Amino acid sequence: MLFAEEMKRSGQTLVEFALAAPILFLLLLGIIQYGLIFSASLTLRHGAQVTSRTLSLSGATTNNVSTVACQAISPMLDCSKLQAPQVTYPTVGPNNAVQVKLTYNLPLIVSFVVPGASGNTLTLTATGVDRKF
Repeated sequence: MLFAEEMKRSGQTLVEFALAAPILFLLLLGIIQYGLIFSASLTLRHGAQVTSRTLSLSGATTNNVSTVACQAISPMLDCSKLQAPQVTYPTVGPNNAVQVKLTYNLPLIVSFVVPGASGNTLTLTATGVDRKF
């Protein structure tokens, strides 16, 4: 009699675990996904700033802007998913400036927990501005 009640309790525990495990697993994957998005966003912002800083130096040309941006985001992000950098030269006060906009298509692990995702990718953008010397 005692053995039957013990089996009933372990069966109940197994059913409760089977119901709770997918929710906990999805929550864990969502936390990991948002950590990766945050890391990629910071890396892309750093890459945009490094690229605009490099182009603001005297004698710099836009011939190697893709290479500079790729080196700035490596090894965290894959350069093949980086779109062509957009370079503009706005006037900031009395000085000229260099503005670089980087766009990156980040692949997602769990796409339905990320609002604004299209398909299995999230498009991240970052802008860096520096005065031209």
